[in-house]
Amino acid sequence: MITCIMDGKKGYPSTSEKIKITYENQFVKDSGSYTYDISFPMAITENRKLFGNIQRMDVKKNISDFESCRLYADNRLIMEGKGTVTAINNSTVKVQIVGGKSRIKYNSKFEKHYIDEINYPPVILDTGIKEDIYTQSGMEMPNMDDKPPFIFIDLSDANYVGQKGVAVLNPVNDETNEILANRIATTNFTKLKINGVKFKGVYTYMTNCAVQPYLSYILRKVMEYEGYSVVKNDLDRSPWNRLVIVSACKSGKVKDALPHWTVYKFIDELRKFFNASFVFDDVSKTVSISSTNEMLNNDCVSYECEDDFSVEYDEDGLDNISTSNVEYSFDGAANRDWREVISQSVQKNYVTKTYENTNALVTAAEKMSEKERKTTIFKVGFNYYVWADLPKDGNPENSETTEQRTQCGFFNPVIRDMNSDTFQDLNICPAAMYPRRNWDGKTTFWDKLGDKMGNAWIVVPSVENEKEQSLEDMEVDDDGEYYYSIQDAIQGSSEDTSSTSEDDDSKMPVAFQAENIVNVKKHQPVECNNRLDGEELEYRMPVLYTDYRMYPKRLLASESGSLSLESLSRREKGTFGQLRTDTSSRFSMTQIDGHHQITIKIITDEIPDPSKIFILRNKKYICEKIEVEVSNDGVSREKTGYFYEIIK
Repeated sequence: MITCIMDGKKGYPSTSEKIKITYENQFVKDSGSYTYDISFPMAITENRKLFGNIQRMDVKKNISDFESCRLYADNRLIMEGKGTVTAINNSTVKVQIVGGKSRIKYNSKFEKHYIDEINYPPVILDTGIKEDIYTQSGMEMPNMDDKPPFIFIDLSDANYVGQKGVAVLNPVNDETNEILANRIATTNFTKLKINGVKFKGVYTYMTNCAVQPYLSYILRKVMEYEGYSVVKNDLDRSPWNRLVIVSACKSGKVKDALPHWTVYKFIDELRKFFNASFVFDDVSKTVSISSTNEMLNNDCVSYECEDDFSVEYDEDGLDNISTSNVEYSFDGAANRDWREVISQSVQKNYVTKTYENTNALVTAAEKMSEKERKTTIFKVGFNYYVWADLPKDGNPENSETTEQRTQCGFFNPVIRDMNSDTFQDLNICPAAMYPRRNWDGKTTFWDKLGDKMGNAWIVVPSVENEKEQSLEDMEVDDDGEYYYSIQDAIQGSSEDTSSTSEDDDSKMPVAFQAENIVNVKKHQPVECNNRLDGEELEYRMPVLYTDYRMYPKRLLASESGSLSLESLSRREKGTFGQLRTDTSSRFSMTQIDGHHQITIKIITDEIPDPSKIFILRNKKYICEKIEVEVSNDGVSREKTGYFYEIIK
């Protein structure tokens, strides 16, 4: 017998119809379980009580959804979820039940809360600060919520300015306002007076302050906000725990450095970015993060199956982080380096030649004609090179160029099928790195006269800053919180940024906080507690980078972080592969035939879990979904499964 408990009231589906239920693999598709329409005959008294005679013409059709639905067959819970009335006639009401959702979406709060609407603790700077000025003048250490106009800094023994484990402040090119956020200047003060205390000498300070939180910190605080504690985190290791979210928004609050993403989207983007598994325990309110693909990390199960099967070919194939092509969905930064990516179309149209080492590559290139050399992609391990016309002395302002070998393809997509245009997009992406002059075009004469840092070439991340523009249109309360007035909303001078609004399509640019700093005057990297010959410490600047190969003269040899989607042959320490115990790429661990969907009938009294790895006829399969039929006689022993074979 089939019964359905809907918001605490019992209903009885039709005994003459079978109910078809689909259980989808939550790791393949972002969904869970659902039924086809379930018919409830209105001739049954309990059903009329449940739906309130909604089948009658004289009854207003304003029935709401059922938040809690449980479908039973022979007192066995088959599925639960949310019920929606799909059709009504004079004899029947039809309802569809949708439940399960994904491994993290089951908690509906994750889709209602936004990471940039959480109130994070204020950032109190404790590293890279000129403490004696603050202590002697009686000032407290800078609180970024107070939006200090400038900060006195000291990088003689620190590689960053910020709060340990929380956030940093690094120079960033603000494309929207055409200025340098977190700009560092050095001035010889002959008379500086703070709270009645006089200071004299050369001091380094930072202006246009913008907070850049650590990615791991945001993850931890978001989980705490949702009531979960992180009990295991394979990603909490160098260099990944040095990834910062790059922002030029000069509000001082952590939340203003974040995109308008729901908690669900943030967790899902992290999952894809690291190709990792997030396992939530709703009883203990804990979450464990493993550096293994969640779809391929589940237990194996084996079932009896029928000999008959069918195979359907799909040209696009199974769309999943483990089977599809993978690429970064970059932000809209205008100053991206053309060398960052060799796109799929370029790789299709130009030949790639692989060499054992760089010497063999150079020897082969010297024997080529100029045309052949400039139309060949050279590859050594996972390093790509091309010959291009570049400024003669490396100065981007120099119009005189020469043909040079240059490294490129740092963030190439993972191409599993060159003929497929289907990609898994990663919205957490490497920030654009941009060589620019230290001084802004808007810097005043007096700034230039007093700034001893000089107008040297520096390399900094470059990002858009549209969020700051929107904040400038808002009003601020006594606590420093931004809001729109009713007048603004009615006049249409503002956009709705409440929690009811949808995710924006913005990206989250990230970069590694380098363990070294760079002396701008000497143009050399150095460990913060070491000294260059004759070094003047006032000219030090912290460093952000996205790949240790991109601007190597700014980094020490110990830096090995890379946001490459491929394994690197020289420093596996900094690749996704090193999140595992081996050195394989994070995005090519297992080969799955994603183009051939195999339909197999399984014989079992159980309702199989589609997220498991299935062993059928001595072969391993990924399951996309399981279809089950339920009748008044109970659950059918024959289940239909849709599978993709694991080849290797």
